[in-house]
Amino acid sequence: MLYKNRGFTLLELMVGIAILGIISAITMFNASTMLASDRASSFVDEFTRNLKFARAKASSVDQVVTMCPLNNNVCSSNWQLDKVTVFVDVNNNQKFDSPDDTILRTMSIVKSQDKFSQILGSGAISYNGQGRASGAHRFVYCPKDQADSNTAFEVTATGKTYNLGKSSYTCTS
Repeated sequence: MLYKNRGFTLLELMVGIAILGIISAITMFNASTMLASDRASSFVDEFTRNLKFARAKASSVDQVVTMCPLNNNVCSSNWQLDKVTVFVDVNNNQKFDSPDDTILRTMSIVKSQDKFSQILGSGAISYNGQGRASGAHRFVYCPKDQADSNTAFEVTATGKTYNLGKSSYTCTS
């Protein structure tokens, strides 16, 4: 009687698993860099979308609209830990005064492993009724352990937002 071999030998199985392990290791290494870059790009896109929204809203309602990290209803300069909020600032005091002021949008805080710093300008960004900003501001988003994925953008005094892309700027502690 002849028997047909069905299946794999132990040696063939071990070689297959070794090849799969090598390919997985290469893929995982590249994926972490890609994920950090995507995380930075996504955050910067959301932030600039909110800046553009604040500018458009200020122009359309002819009132001051402020975007800042709020801490106890007062604008802080801690963009890393405080929730970034866009609100109509009726008396232009960089404080959320209820019921006069209106919250328009809020953003999630930065992922704990990453850093986000303001490297030009300080604190809040306020747009007047003509869409002009309170001054020039520059920010950088730094994914953890991925310095080549640092992403920067700026807001000019005229109110325009520019994505500077990958950057050599670094985040301050």
